Amino acid sequence: MGKPSPGFYAPRRNPSLTGAFNDHVYEIHQEINTLLANIAGISLEKDRDIENLKEHYTNKPVYITLVGDGTMIPQYIYDTPIDPITPFTDTPYYFGGGVPSDFLYGNIDPNPRDWTSQAPDLYSDYPFQENIVGRITGWDIQDASALIARTVFYNTIIQNLGDWKDNAVIQMGGGNDFQKPLRYILYGDILHLIKRGEPMKLETGASYFTGLGLQEKVDSLGFTTTYQRENEAAYQGFSNEAIQKLKKANILNQLLLSPRQLKSAVGADIVKGKETQENSNFIMANAHGNQHMFGMGDVGVYKLGLGLKNGVLERIIERLVPIIGYGPGFALSDQGYYSTRNVENMNLGPSFLFIESCICGKIDGMYPKQGISQAYLHAGANTVIASTTSSNIAGGYLEPKAIKYDLPGSTLYRYIKASMNAKKGIYPDVHFGFMIYSDICDQLKKNGTSIGLAYRNARNQYLPQDADWEVWWSPPLVLTGIQEVDAWMYQQAVEGSSSGKSPQLDNKYMSFFEYTIYGDPAFVPYVPAAT
Repeated sequence: MGKPSPGFYAPRRNPSLTGAFNDHVYEIHQEINTLLANIAGISLEKDRDIENLKEHYTNKPVYITLVGDGTMIPQYIYDTPIDPITPFTDTPYYFGGGVPSDFLYGNIDPNPRDWTSQAPDLYSDYPFQENIVGRITGWDIQDASALIARTVFYNTIIQNLGDWKDNAVIQMGGGNDFQKPLRYILYGDILHLIKRGEPMKLETGASYFTGLGLQEKVDSLGFTTTYQRENEAAYQGFSNEAIQKLKKANILNQLLLSPRQLKSAVGADIVKGKETQENSNFIMANAHGNQHMFGMGDVGVYKLGLGLKNGVLERIIERLVPIIGYGPGFALSDQGYYSTRNVENMNLGPSFLFIESCICGKIDGMYPKQGISQAYLHAGANTVIASTTSSNIAGGYLEPKAIKYDLPGSTLYRYIKASMNAKKGIYPDVHFGFMIYSDICDQLKKNGTSIGLAYRNARNQYLPQDADWEVWWSPPLVLTGIQEVDAWMYQQAVEGSSSGKSPQLDNKYMSFFEYTIYGDPAFVPYVPAAT
């Protein structure tokens, strides 16, 4: 304190500020505890009084609504080996170090000034959120005011929206399946194109069957649930006129680009993500992304641009994309991104959106209009739950997987077995953010349950449920939209995501802290089958 800290003003980009920054947030936490103790009539004169306060609010939680962005009401920054608080020269330039979280505002008994993500609470083995926390934000005070008004008059608003209130959508983006084929030895040891032993973005069926399970989960709430995957789930496609312009754009396109290929993969008649989100009350969007946008296509778009539909060249490129991190169709992705520019013009109802993607919930050190989570609130959503830093993929493979490498035929065998199970209503177990979302849905089945209470309970269940589960690897869901950067980040991610099958607790603690509610935590969404 009191020492100069030259460099960026934001502590996630200037780690020398983190200590003073977190001390300030912890002082706010102590003031909240004092207020809570006065409300409950509990003295805080002795150390064990904190335990009494914890027990009181565990059973009788109250709502704590933060109004303002990360500058007005800062988030606590946790240090984790996945996104560490490092010296300035090593800090990730794009989003910063550490895991910013609102968790501390709802936690009665944190370990004082211990920022490490795996630090236990004073009176529990795992961190535990006693009170219910959410944050009302938006582009500006007008957005915040409109959000409050939508929440207060929610029941009146949805009665005028017809079937909208009964609709939901599960959107599963591409690039979330991972394999380790034996041919890696060729790519790694012989050709030295990749580091041997790291997972590749190759289809396994894990994302597809997980999406089916999530669809069934949301169906159980009484919704009519649409399931969209990859290119179909993107924001918008290309019109016939736009495709013809692309065909004539340069000599290479004139020689090699197939309009039929683009029309069948990313044409306006195929891509329906925007209109499906606008017509849905509950939205689950799983994709690679960042604080400004997320994209659904990934490999399914990168492979386009050369050759005929389902031709030999397309299939070859599809196999090369996971090695180099991009392909000839990379630039086509821009059209389908859920970017701030696109989302701000959407006509959303007062929906509940859960974004399972990297960094989409980041608000620290940002102009509000640059944040994708805030664009959704501006466009009319009532609640957005998103992660402030890197999210995790639960392996991207189907179980059971006994060895690291995928032997020829093993992935197909597991796919066939999963298909047979799906016909019986049996789907892959969910982990990381999908587990939290699934448990939120279970909580919302009880009539009158708020988003904040559902998330608080799901969060507190998460680590006891998922801590012992072991996974071979858990790559992040990062996407910047910059070809060279994404290729580099992809290689860094896969190189650091596989150290053998283990619980990978660092990833799980990060999942515990990173998801943030943007919206009134007391908001009670309409659930058709709530009892």
